[in-house]
Amino acid sequence: MKTNQLKKLSAILIAGGSLSLAACNGGSSASGAGNQINGGADRQAKSLHSAAKKPIFTQSKCLSAAFSDTTGSGQSGHTLLTVTNNCGVNVTMDKHPIVFSGVDNHGENVAFGYHGSGGVVHEKDNWNGSTARLMDGEYFGEIPASGEFHGLSLPAGNKVVYDVPVLADPGAKFDQNAANQSMYVLDADAPVEKADGVMFINIDTTKAGCNLKTDSCAGLQVSINDLEGKSVQSFVVPKEYLGQEYTQPVDGLYNNQKYTVNVLPLENTKTVVSPKTITLNAEDLTKDVVTVKVTKDNSVKTGTVKITLPSVLDSYTGTLHVDVINTKAHNEVVAGADIKQGKSFNVKLPISDAAHEYVVKTSTGLADLAQNKYFVEDSENKVEVKTGNSNAFMIPMVEAKHETHPLTVKVTGLANGDNANVNFQDLGNKYSYVSTQLSTSAKYQVETGLTLGISASVPKGKTEYANGVVVKSVAPKVKNVSIEFHQGKNPQVEPVIKPTNQYKWAKTAGGDSSAVSASPDGSKAVITGFDGQIKLLDIKSNKMTNLGYKDIHPLMGNVNQRVDVNWSNGTPHIVVVWGANVQYYDGVTWKSLPNIPYSVNSRLDMSEISVDWSNTTPRIAIASTHYDLNNLKPYGEVYLYNSAEASARWEQIYSANHEVGEISLAPGSDKVIFYVHAEYYGTSSLMYYNNGSIHAIADVTGHIFQADWSKDEPRVVYSGNQSVQLLNVGTNKTTTLYKFNANDYQDGPLDMSQVSVKWEANDANIKAVIAMDNGAVEYTANGRTTELFGAVAGWNENGVHTEETDPNNPFARQISNMQVNWNSNGMIPSIVLTRMVNETDSYGWYTGNFHPELYAYNNLDGSWYSVSTNIDSQALSVVWGSSGFADKILVNSPLQIATLK
Repeated sequence: MKTNQLKKLSAILIAGGSLSLAACNGGSSASGAGNQINGGADRQAKSLHSAAKKPIFTQSKCLSAAFSDTTGSGQSGHTLLTVTNNCGVNVTMDKHPIVFSGVDNHGENVAFGYHGSGGVVHEKDNWNGSTARLMDGEYFGEIPASGEFHGLSLPAGNKVVYDVPVLADPGAKFDQNAANQSMYVLDADAPVEKADGVMFINIDTTKAGCNLKTDSCAGLQVSINDLEGKSVQSFVVPKEYLGQEYTQPVDGLYNNQKYTVNVLPLENTKTVVSPKTITLNAEDLTKDVVTVKVTKDNSVKTGTVKITLPSVLDSYTGTLHVDVINTKAHNEVVAGADIKQGKSFNVKLPISDAAHEYVVKTSTGLADLAQNKYFVEDSENKVEVKTGNSNAFMIPMVEAKHETHPLTVKVTGLANGDNANVNFQDLGNKYSYVSTQLSTSAKYQVETGLTLGISASVPKGKTEYANGVVVKSVAPKVKNVSIEFHQGKNPQVEPVIKPTNQYKWAKTAGGDSSAVSASPDGSKAVITGFDGQIKLLDIKSNKMTNLGYKDIHPLMGNVNQRVDVNWSNGTPHIVVVWGANVQYYDGVTWKSLPNIPYSVNSRLDMSEISVDWSNTTPRIAIASTHYDLNNLKPYGEVYLYNSAEASARWEQIYSANHEVGEISLAPGSDKVIFYVHAEYYGTSSLMYYNNGSIHAIADVTGHIFQADWSKDEPRVVYSGNQSVQLLNVGTNKTTTLYKFNANDYQDGPLDMSQVSVKWEANDANIKAVIAMDNGAVEYTANGRTTELFGAVAGWNENGVHTEETDPNNPFARQISNMQVNWNSNGMIPSIVLTRMVNETDSYGWYTGNFHPELYAYNNLDGSWYSVSTNIDSQALSVVWGSSGFADKILVNSPLQIATLK
């Protein structure tokens, strides 16, 4: 990213007018250089490094918002809020709070929504008939990412318009310009980018009437403020560059974050900053230029004001940002400073008159959660500026009285002698918080209604890595937060969703299909069609060959067909199971194997298969559940078949009145692990069949597992008791790979929907990619967990799956298919998955109709690529490229192929 910045730097500076290109005649210039000092190139200053603090919450890359068409005043005001999705992918509104300055044209706070109505914002346009809620303004209004926003999806390129009631003082009007200038659409889950952003401030004083002899322009001060209004860097324009153009780069800023630029006015001058608020753009630095124009204006008369912040909270030792706002000029911030309690700053301002009326605003209040002390600025904050230096103002800070709720923060895993620094931030930036040091746990009192973010770090010590170092969106009902530290290097990457243009899509001759398997080299694919046929596709020539398979149940189609494909020397070998019928394709011809001897004659069959391809002919294990349609009871059976035996037949190894499912057959021996679901609310189990004996090896909560047969006794990864477990059958030892966080309503209680394991000889070195039922994807290794994909909405604040309480909101098996390349470069493997999204109707109700979206994770740059949001089926096959990233992705119904550009 920095390479791109350097390439674009010269073009930006030329565009900003800060570089002078020498003429060809020996480097001289004929005109316009009378007041140039040391040549134009020297007017590009050395970059200043900012003190920007890494924010807990980052700005959304896809969503933007703006107010417009404000009408009415007092208690009858209205304004329109437009939220726009600027990306090529659908965006779920969860975790995207919107914050903005909620003040009127006098700088006073306003409220949004009718009193007694819960602040309902009424839908005006195309938002599925749903509503959102706004909290009372204070200094920042907020649309929290909760309530009616929960689970709603804004389609790519679409927008929604809300009609927002605004309650202001009599005669006052909501200031939409101030709100838009401070507008942030936040992403509570997105990682904050590295602080390698650069802002270029081009200051033009050529028309300011500067006189270097009398210092008439001396002291021109510029300040850059962050999201919280705190200054991250300030500087005074060097005296020798006054009266001309000057560019000051400021680096160390965060890309995709907003910053404001303030300039203190000079006597007899007018200053215009454009744009006053800027969002840094890592890809196009020409957008990261702020222009400051200072012009002569003799009508501007100034006075100096001494502004003091009183001491009200001794435990807070940091600075607080203070702004001076001109309420007669659309609440423009005309001055500001960072000061500590008990300290003052002086500011020179145009005197108060019909065009200048000032209020002093602190960017936040002050809060000590451990002592349950909160302070805010009182509304009596107007200051009058007269000529001279006798003006003074004491900022009125008063103790806030709000309802609070308890919160316990616990840290574990610290090295001996280490303490964690715990910091807080709320989404509306209502308070600046006292930081605390923890070695175990502490109790706090949190103001009810705040959405709190918590970060923990160990800046000096032995502890190098914190798992889940940032806890975001702490809801009022959450009473406990645990932050787990670990020793060693932090493997976590910062995932970023990137657009779809990395792949090129093409339909093939495959038509509709229910399954697809590509050869490892990507030249061929086996297609299972809805017409009951199995075909071979030559991907390069787009030629389809029918392999001659005939479904013996043409009336039923292939609803429950199970297909297993093994590629040997570019030739497919196939086993197909439908009901009682099993067929095997040896690369040349089809062979019908003996029918499975089912015990129940009246049935609906659902089968899972596992095929051992280690020999020249396959060995097959089948777990099949039949439903007795007369008694409506399940009946499960498990069979083994060895086609290499002279009198090959099916051997039944299990039968019971239970559903059976996922199954794994050991290579070269009669060992099988399969899932048994107990009837009603009994215990579900993994059963282990070992050459004639059978017993349960684990109680499980889900049917997904993965087994390793490389040792004499198997190892199994499965879900059980709010966790993902690793069982070594040989040693009878169980290890927890991942623990669900039942306190976080986005994470549990859960089961796995997919799992892929990188088996190692040493159990301690085993790695796994785990897809959970709520849509989250986790990578676990060496006792640490990295979240690669955040959860999909569908879990309430009590950790209960919402389909249990709301039949209109069914969420299950969110990751329907996942393929992992463990041979790829990098610490974390490459991943391709289909993620199911629940659709909503025109009223915002969940329909229970899911559509799959396709994503690919590139472990080399730590990014997720949204490959497609418009595919018809979740089945897929992946061809991995030499880089380890997905080179081709095949999806079906109809068959389409995405090729990496």
